[in-house]
Amino acid sequence: MSTDQTIDHDSWNYSPAKLPRQSKISLGQIHGVLPFDGVRNPGFRSSSSHRVWMTFRTVANDFRPEVGIAESAAEAAAAHELLLSPDLYDLQFQPLSVKFRDEWNKRRTYTHDMLATFVDGRRVLAFNRAGCAERRP
Repeated sequence: MSTDQTIDHDSWNYSPAKLPRQSKISLGQIHGVLPFDGVRNPGFRSSSSHRVWMTFRTVANDFRPEVGIAESAAEAAAAHELLLSPDLYDLQFQPLSVKFRDEWNKRRTYTHDMLATFVDGRRVLAFNRAGCAERRP
């Protein structure tokens, strides 16, 4: 092996390959489990983000298992925190969308991450955002 060889460039691929966005995953009926009932299905395959599919039980559906889809691990963690509360009555993923115009007058649609309903009737819409994105409007 010669010691006078030089490398012109680094050929190591430091990041995962960018893959095209895949179609949404549709989950068929699961015997004994209530289906996902959100207004938007965030269950597409991604090479860069984590989608979490889970079953959960609440008082509102007589503790029958129900499918929930979280768009991120942070959103799933927030759902787990809510599900641990003895005051939680119901939890919905992707419960409703709102339409608005942005600062450039462009029409946009936004879907809330979760809606938590508590036994005292209080309802809370939740929105999860990564720490680095908290400063964005």
